[in-house]
Amino acid sequence: MVADRPMGPCSFWLEAAPKGAQSHLVIYPKAMLKGSENMKASIVFQGDDVRSTYEKLKANGVEFPGEPQEMQRGTFVQF
Repeated sequence: MVADRPMGPCSFWLEAAPKGAQSHLVIYPKAMLKGSENMKASIVFQGDDVRSTYEKLKANGVEFPGEPQEMQRGTFVQF
């Protein structure tokens, strides 16, 4: 495990990755998301500059259901 991070009074996320990996898997309670009862599981990617990555991906044809949003732990966008 890379990290165990609190996300409020009764929630947390776990971050796991092989030693030396550049990518991490983040696991958190789905119930933290509004409307989660109607959602499928997701995979979260973390980056140094989400807005810049969003612009590059969008310019290359990646479709996003919305714009980046500011959240407690940083900027978030779905694709």
